[in-house]
Amino acid sequence: MQFHTIVSAFYLDRAKVDRDLAGLLHRVGMVDIAPVAHRLALGFDDPERVVLGGTWSVFGDTWAVLDEVDGLVCLQLYSSFHRFFRNPSRQDEYVATFAAACTQLTPPVALLDARAHDEIKQWQDQEGHRDWVLAKAHRVAAGDVNALADERVSLLYLSWPMVAKWESTPARDYREVTELPTGQLCFADHGSARMA
Repeated sequence: MQFHTIVSAFYLDRAKVDRDLAGLLHRVGMVDIAPVAHRLALGFDDPERVVLGGTWSVFGDTWAVLDEVDGLVCLQLYSSFHRFFRNPSRQDEYVATFAAACTQLTPPVALLDARAHDEIKQWQDQEGHRDWVLAKAHRVAAGDVNALADERVSLLYLSWPMVAKWESTPARDYREVTELPTGQLCFADHGSARMA
């Protein structure tokens, strides 16, 4: 399961979440869950660290980890960058799968980042880009949704309490938005470039 990745990251309230990685993966619909055999190749040398892999709907082969950072539990699912870009006709399925996971987990904030990160060594080495993902937790914990929105990740999920912190500007608001029962999905842009 070593490949250049896209990431779905769910920043969960530590007081409200069970830290059972397999249980969380079942909740988002992952199947065939098993320990990742080549964990060293992904940058994990601690034998106690739980790294699980499986198949996640349209995302296909996916590996996952949990980290605690800034008072949050960050569930990270790393899937194939190339699979995503070779299937532009299935973009709506990616969105629906991510949206369903957000509705199921109800995080304050989640993101789907499908951009190439050639500037990040972890990403180049096909180890995901965990440091980049975990660095966003500080903004989530601080409720800084404007800084998160201005990064223009492919999809940004905000719970309704987080949506209330959004400060409208013409540039920030120029994007597609989809409402969910638990919050709102904010795309990076509009139309065919909405997940740019």
